[in-house]
Formats: sequence, structure tokens, C-alpha cells
Amino acid sequence: MINIRRTLLKHRARTDALLQSIFRLHGASIKLLNGRGSLAAEVANQLRLLSTNGVTIRVDLDPLVRMGEDLRSHIWDMDRKMRTMAASIPVCARFQTIPGVGTITALSFYSAVGDPYRFRSNRDVGPYLGLTPNLYQSGATARRGRISRYGNKLTRSHLITAATVLLRTIKTESSLRTWGLRLATKIGFLKARVAVARKLAVIMMAMWKTGASFDPDKSKPRFLQPEEAGLDPVRISGTKIPL
Repeated sequence: MINIRRTLLKHRARTDALLQSIFRLHGASIKLLNGRGSLAAEVANQLRLLSTNGVTIRVDLDPLVRMGEDLRSHIWDMDRKMRTMAASIPVCARFQTIPGVGTITALSFYSAVGDPYRFRSNRDVGPYLGLTPNLYQSGATARRGRISRYGNKLTRSHLITAATVLLRTIKTESSLRTWGLRLATKIGFLKARVAVARKLAVIMMAMWKTGASFDPDKSKPRFLQPEEAGLDPVRISGTKIPL
């Protein structure tokens, strides 16, 4: 569902960009809203304004408008279904108590990890999702490069988006946000948001195992047993569970 939604979003963006370019060629601009019927209403309004000024667009825009509206309708329906799905999965509902983490990020992380107990340490989820920097070594020289970008690309991008929202949009204070903003002043925003995304993944792993909601002050409740976390203990036999 997440991959289908991403494809629909790409097609909507291309359709919107084409419509916008056509209007700009005629000296106008359209507001690209996401609600149902918003595109058709905006296009009709701009066509009326252009007509009033004696400008006519000599191309049939109806197919593009219908396509854009159909895509918006499908995306709206998918978002509704995914909100219902996330609400029905307790751990996804807990993930959404983290400022900046919404339905898509919660479901994406849940889907990519699957079984949290296959990671011996919560920090192992960072390399698994490609959020840790590569290490280059030659003799006595060692330097860190860009993040590895291994693993699930879509989940990684969702976590980075959540980190960006946390740092730029969310005003609720937390130790995670304070740490990220302080880091941004030292290494720059782009690197800091990746570091925050990595820490988000670690926090979400801990929340999954503990059954706790997000704690802005970083308390450390006990770890749940697999059965308490809603997992099949047979699937993870032989795995050490921290208590």
C-alpha cells in the first residue's frame, strides 16, 4: 500500500506540474491543493480569470484535470484506510505519539522491521536502514563518509521526513528535538536531520519492545516479552530477550 501510494503521488506531482506550466505560459498560476474537487475548482477559476483578461488556453485541459482529481481521490481513500490500519496496530499507534511521526512513517517502519527481536541491539536498526555513515580506512587513516543507504529506501526517506518535521515544524519541546537542533548548529541541518532520523529509528525500536509511548524526557521502562509485544515466540526462538 505504501509503495502504491508513493507511485500515485509521483503521478499526481507530474500531472500538477504540467498543468502549472501551461498556466504559467499564459501568465497565470494555480494553487495545487490536495482535497477532492480542489484541482477542478481552481482550474475553472483560473480559466475564468484568464478569459476576463482576454486570454484563452487553446488546449483541452479536461483529461489532465480528470486525471489529477482521480489521483487525489485514490490517495485520499488510501490515506483513510491506512489511518484505520495504523490505529488497529497498537505499536503503530504508539509510534504516532512521537512528534513528527505520522501514519505513513509508523506503518513504513512497522513493515520494514517486521520482528524487532531479530535485532540484538536497538542501534542495529540504523545500519539496517542505511542511516549510518560509511567508514573509509587506509592504514592509519580513517574517515566517515555519507550514509550507506542500504536497506529500505522508502522507510529511510519517511524517517528523514519525520525528522525534518520534528526539527522545523513541531514546536513541542523534547530532548530529541533539543539534541537535533543543537547538532544542526554544529554540523548543519542536512546532516543533523539524518542523525535525528537514525535516533528516531532507535527510539521506535525501544518503544516497540517496551510497549511504551514516546517519552520526551527519555525514561527507560522494562522490555516486554515477545508475547506481550504481540509477536509469535516460536518465530524468534533462540533470540535473547532483554529484561
